[in-house]
Amino acid sequence: MLDVFGWILWGVLALATLSLWFGIFTAWSTRRPFTYATLLQAAFFTMIVATLVFIPEWSKLHILWTAPLVFFGTPILAARFMMR
Repeated sequence: MLDVFGWILWGVLALATLSLWFGIFTAWSTRRPFTYATLLQAAFFTMIVATLVFIPEWSKLHILWTAPLVFFGTPILAARFMMR
């Protein structure tokens, strides 16, 4: 049962990641600005999705703590790098 829930979470995160990349590509192709935080979120979410699909021994339920960490941490990280 938890495996099914994990794969559902993985699918939701994969769709959200594709949505982020589509938004970045659309903004870039129409020359609209996008934030570094959005780019970082897309990159980190892609790494999470790829890691969890290529290492099947790891539980997909790790998304429950990694996704909020990335979602709330990347704006802080992007703002820190923009200050330099």
